[in-house]
Amino acid sequence: MRRGWRIGRLGRIPLYVDPSLVLVFGLIAWSLASAYLPVQLPGLSPLWRWTLALLVTLLFFASILAHELAHGGMARVRQVPVLGITLSFIGGVAWLGDEPGTPFDEILITVVGPIASLIIGGLSLMVYAISAVVLQGLMPAGTLRQLLESLAVSGWYLGQVNVLLAVFNLLPTFPLDGGRLVHGLLWALGGRRDRALAWSVRFGEGVAALLVLTSLLVSLWARDPMIVVWGAVVAWVLYRTARRSLAHQQLRHRLAKVAVDSLMERNFPHVPPHLTLDVVAEQLLTQHRVALIPVTNGRYLLGVLLPAAVQRVPHPSRRHLTASTVMRPASDLPRLAPHDDADRALRLMAGAELAALPVVLAPATGTAPVELVGLLEQRTLLALLHDPPSR
Repeated sequence: MRRGWRIGRLGRIPLYVDPSLVLVFGLIAWSLASAYLPVQLPGLSPLWRWTLALLVTLLFFASILAHELAHGGMARVRQVPVLGITLSFIGGVAWLGDEPGTPFDEILITVVGPIASLIIGGLSLMVYAISAVVLQGLMPAGTLRQLLESLAVSGWYLGQVNVLLAVFNLLPTFPLDGGRLVHGLLWALGGRRDRALAWSVRFGEGVAALLVLTSLLVSLWARDPMIVVWGAVVAWVLYRTARRSLAHQQLRHRLAKVAVDSLMERNFPHVPPHLTLDVVAEQLLTQHRVALIPVTNGRYLLGVLLPAAVQRVPHPSRRHLTASTVMRPASDLPRLAPHDDADRALRLMAGAELAALPVVLAPATGTAPVELVGLLEQRTLLALLHDPPSR
């Protein structure tokens, strides 16, 4: 799962920015400053016009973040882990650590996103209306008038964009919120998640075809061939994404049928906590291709060493530092048990941002150490996807 640059966290939800967002941010700000604002506010100075364009663009992406935070917040309320939120050129994505457990959870987690966009759009249009009333009633002049006009134009733009964002997201096709609502409703009616997904994807394909037909008719009526071109592009993107959603779900079902116990390595390098990092680097990292090295005390797991963490330590310091000083403690790692399925393992690795996880037995008490019984690497799971076992 590619999530982009990490910029921080809000609550317990990590926030990421895809590199593509930088380009899109610049394009939107440029279009506002060079095309939209000069028409709406012709008297603005270049400095104020660009400042306002950057501010409105920032608020636009903040509204997208609010949309995704609504999804993430409701997911946490419904006990679905949230791995993070990524803002990218296509908008935003809330990465969930697991599928919603019930159709009701799916519907709730989905519907709050468009509701958040409609609320933001309504508030923005309210700002526009209040600013317009003040401008007409008081007839202010000078800087105050310029500020009120800027506020009105910004509110109108953000209001329109957020309402359109909500409406577009409610189109009944994957991966939009409307497609997920259809999936939740079909799941509730039929009782089977996999069949609901297959039918909702087919429904989305029909919506994509209808979008092409509608754009063609509008294009003929308006005598503008670009309308059908853009309609076909959007329909193709929606169609391809819906098919990928179905393929992804089928892969997940394949992984869910395989137990971690049948995939994990039982013989793997591990080190005691007192071993110095120079020995770790020379004897293990140079001789073994490992994603991580468990640090153990007998058969109990204390933590894991990441190769990158060892390599960041300067060579002269490695002989003085031990594995316990740079390891990631076991308490910070997700628990992966032998009876868990491979789909859960892949999701836990994505959430922890690790290419492998130790497999442990649950302790008798909450404070007891965990017993290490195996190691599962991400590449093993990916190989399983490309070369599934015969049945």
